[in-house]
Amino acid sequence: MAEKLTPEVEQKLRERFNRDFETAKKFNEPIHQRMDHDYEMYRNRWKGDTDFRVSKFFSYVETVVPFMVNNRVRGYVKAEFPEYVKHAEGMTYILDHTFDVNNWDYMAQRIAKMAEIYRYALAYTGYDPNAYNGTGKLCITEVNPRWCYVDPAVTDLQDSSFFIYVEPMRLTKAIKKHPGKAKEIKESVAKKKGSMQGDSRPWFQSWFRAVKNFMRFNFEQHKAQGDTFPLMPEIDEAEKRAEAVAYIHYWYRDDDDKWRVSFWADDVLLEDRPNPFWHGKLPYAAYVPNEDILSAVGVPIGEHIENLNWEFNVLMNEIIRNVELANDPPILRNTAYGNIQDKNALVEPRKWNGVIDVNNPDMVPLNAIVDVLAVPQVPPAAFRLKELFDQIEDQLLGTNDTMRGIGDASSGREVQLKQEAAYTRIKTKLDNFEKFVKQLSEMIIVNAMQFIDTTRPFRVKGDYRQYMTAQEGELPFTVEPIRVGMDEAGQPIYDRKEFFLFANPNEWTKLDDGDPTNDDQPAQSDEKSEGKVKEAFRILQFVVEIEAGSSLPMSRAARREDALLLFQAGAIDQQALLEAFEYPNAEEIMRRMGEVARAQQEAQAQVEQSKVQSQAQLKQMELQQKAQIEQAKLMTQAQIKGMEVQAKVAEKMANQPIQPTQASGQYPDIASRLDQIRQIVPELANATDEQILELIARIPIQQQV
Repeated sequence: MAEKLTPEVEQKLRERFNRDFETAKKFNEPIHQRMDHDYEMYRNRWKGDTDFRVSKFFSYVETVVPFMVNNRVRGYVKAEFPEYVKHAEGMTYILDHTFDVNNWDYMAQRIAKMAEIYRYALAYTGYDPNAYNGTGKLCITEVNPRWCYVDPAVTDLQDSSFFIYVEPMRLTKAIKKHPGKAKEIKESVAKKKGSMQGDSRPWFQSWFRAVKNFMRFNFEQHKAQGDTFPLMPEIDEAEKRAEAVAYIHYWYRDDDDKWRVSFWADDVLLEDRPNPFWHGKLPYAAYVPNEDILSAVGVPIGEHIENLNWEFNVLMNEIIRNVELANDPPILRNTAYGNIQDKNALVEPRKWNGVIDVNNPDMVPLNAIVDVLAVPQVPPAAFRLKELFDQIEDQLLGTNDTMRGIGDASSGREVQLKQEAAYTRIKTKLDNFEKFVKQLSEMIIVNAMQFIDTTRPFRVKGDYRQYMTAQEGELPFTVEPIRVGMDEAGQPIYDRKEFFLFANPNEWTKLDDGDPTNDDQPAQSDEKSEGKVKEAFRILQFVVEIEAGSSLPMSRAARREDALLLFQAGAIDQQALLEAFEYPNAEEIMRRMGEVARAQQEAQAQVEQSKVQSQAQLKQMELQQKAQIEQAKLMTQAQIKGMEVQAKVAEKMANQPIQPTQASGQYPDIASRLDQIRQIVPELANATDEQILELIARIPIQQQV
C-alpha cells in the first residue's frame, strides 16, 4: 500500500532520486547510444558510403536466436521436504501454465533477440489483478533495456542499490492509475509542451529527446550518397510522445536494505511504497548473452562485428564495381583517326559507362576508330580475403554453415554431431538463458503462493491418469480430466495430454500453530501473519531446476532418426514414434491403427480357432477310424469264431441225427432238440434259443439232418 510521505521525507526522496539518476545517466547514456547504433546496424541502416551494404549482424542475430528458444527452456519445481513433493508437482503445473498464458515461447524469442542487439534484456514478473475480467493473472512482461538505468557499481542486477525504468505511458493511462494526481500530471505535460523548443529542459524532456535512433538519416543525405532507395527520417521521440508522460519506476533500498519502489510521472511524485512482493527481490530478471565480469549489462556483440562488417562491405563493393566494368567497359574513341557524328549511338546499348575520347594517335586503338577499354581482373587475393572474413566471423560469433542449415551432411545424425561441435560458443548463451528462466521461475512460484488465494482451475499439459489412484486428501490439488468424445461402447473418452488442475497455493502458506506437533504441515484454514508466512516459506522450500539437456538443443531430424531406430528395435511404440515426428492428427491415426490391430487380432483368433477345430476334427476322425478298425477286427474274430462253432454244430448234428424217443417213439420237439444241441456243443451251452436257431439257419441244408 502507498504510504503518505511527510514533506521532509519527500524532499529526501527527491534528492536521492536525482542523485541516483544523475549517476545512472553518466553510466547508461553511452550504453544507450551504443544500443541505438547497434540497432541501426541490425536494421542495415548504419552510415556508409558504399553502394553494396549488407548486415552480418542481422544474419548473426537471426541465426542464433532460434537455437536459443527452439528448445522451450522451462523450469521444474522440486521440494526440499518429502511432505511437499505433491505440492511441488502442482506448482510445476502452475508455473508451466503461467508461461503458456503469457505467450512465453513468443516472448522468449523477442527477449533473446533484444538481448543480442542491445547486449542485455529484462523481464518483469508480477501479478495483474485486472486480467481475465478481474480474476487476476500471474504475468511476465518484457522490458526494453533502452529505457532502463541500472546501477553501475554491480555485476548482478539483484545486488543493485537502485534500478530505474522509464516507461513512456499515455497520459490517460497514467491518470487512470493515479487519479488523485491528475491535476499535477496534466500541468507537467503542459509545461513540457511549452518548453519543448527551449534550451533548458527538465531531465525528463531531455530523456524524450535522447530516446531516438543514434544514427540520423534523411532523404537529402542518402540522395547525395547515391542510394537506390530513400530512407525516411525518423520522427523525433518528443514528437512521438507529445501526449505521453515518462512513467518512472524508481526502485531503491531503504535503511534496512530492503527494496522500496516509488512511481513518478515526469517530475511528479505519485506514490511510494515498500516492496509489494513476498520474495523481497527486485521483480526484474536480466538475460545477458555475453557476460561482462565488470558490468551487469554484458558485452555488446555489435562492437566485435562492426569493423568486420564494414570491411566486408567495402570489399564486396569493389568486387561488384570491377565486375560491372568487365561486363560493360568504356569505349575508347580515337579522335585523331576519324570523326563520328553521333557518339550516343555507340553508348546506347550500355548502362553504366560511356565513350572516352583519346586525342592521341599513338594510344590504343591506334588504327581503329573505336575500341573497348581493357579492364584489369580482380586479384585472386580479394576472393581469398572474402573467405577469410567468413572464417573470422565464424570464429568470432560461434556460428557456421551447419548452424545456418546450409552445411553438407548425409543424415540428420551427422547434422546433429556437427551442430554439437559448433555449440562451444553458443552453450554459454544457453546457460545464461537458463539462469534467466530460473530466476523468473523462482519469483513466479512465490507470487503464486502470495496472490492466488482462491481455488482456481489451471489447464495444464499432462496425463490425468497418474492421479486417478490417489486417495481423497492425499493431493493438495484436485484433477479433472477433459472429455473429448465417446467410444463405440458409449463410454466417455478423456484427453490424455491435458487436464484441469484446481489448486489454491495461498493455502500452502498457512501453518497451524494450535498443534505443536503439526507445525510443519499447512493448515486448511488459519490466519496468516508475517511471522507465519516466513515460517511457511522456511518449510516450503521449492527449488527450480531446468530440464536436463536443454543446454544442447537437438535437431528435429536427428531426434526423429533416433525415434525411428528405437521403434525398429522395439524400445518405443507407434504412438511415441508419431509424437517424435510431431505428425498431425496423431490421435486419429492411433485410433484407426488400434481398430486395424483389433481386426487383425480377431482375424488371427479366428484362424487359430479354425486351426484348433480342424485339429480336433482330425483327431476325432482318427479315433473313429481306429474304432472302426478295432470293431472290424472284433467282428472278423467273431465271424471266425461263429463259423467255427457253426461247423462244429453241423458236424455234431451230422454225427447225431435226430432220433425218436424210445418212450413215445416220436421225434422230440424244438425245445428238446435245442437242449440236445446245447449238450452236444458245449460252446452253445449259454446261447439263447434265437441264437441257436439263427446259427442252424446258416448251416447248409445238405449238412442238416
